[in-house]
Amino acid sequence: MPGFALALWAERADRPRLWFALLLLMLGARDGLILVIAGMPLDLGWRQRCHWYAAVGELSIGWLLILSHGLYPWLRGGSGPKAAERMFGNLEGGVFSILSRLN
Repeated sequence: MPGFALALWAERADRPRLWFALLLLMLGARDGLILVIAGMPLDLGWRQRCHWYAAVGELSIGWLLILSHGLYPWLRGGSGPKAAERMFGNLEGGVFSILSRLN
């Protein structure tokens, strides 16, 4: 949480490199912090900070994809996140095919 507070300060003080480094440090420390980081675009979008909003949005989505399609299958011998399989396993084609059809 001190890293998150420092990241918020760095964003408000217009220190993008420190902010981005702190976000990467937080994501590398624990995968559950992706939910906290993914909530940051809501605040940044509300305050109309478009560059920061886009950066943290892309970072959180990219990190989630890296975890779900790269790290988890590698560590579990080919199977992805179990929670997503339990929630969306009964849907035809999986989560990503449903999201791709929303266009």
